[in-house]
Amino acid sequence: MRAASSFLAVVSTLACGTQFPEPNITSHATDDYVEVPYFPPAALAEVAGAPPIDACVWFGGHWVWRGDKYVWKRGGWVQSRPGLFYAPSKTIVLGDGRIMFAAGTWYDEAGHEVPPPAIVKPASTPSNEVTSEFETPR
Repeated sequence: MRAASSFLAVVSTLACGTQFPEPNITSHATDDYVEVPYFPPAALAEVAGAPPIDACVWFGGHWVWRGDKYVWKRGGWVQSRPGLFYAPSKTIVLGDGRIMFAAGTWYDEAGHEVPPPAIVKPASTPSNEVTSEFETPR
């Protein structure tokens, strides 16, 4: 019995340690940040599922500042392209206490912002959660 429970513990640990293929990561330029009055809420839960095709990478959803509120932008599986980089959303606090926020953004090799790649398979909401991401600002 002890051997069976040890085996299950190892299998569970290995299963939880699996990582999704991710896009090439980069940093935001200083002028990408906007001043916001408060921090974004905690991330919403998303279900990824298996990648639909081999060349896909996963990027998680994130909050976007829309002038007076945060709006959730769903993540998903996108087809990777050479020379494409992703800067995840980031919040920083300046020395004078101001809060600065940059939303998740895609860049080319030269550091220019580019439109995000088309989502091949969007993340879904867990079955036990109700998400009003498109109707309710946070």
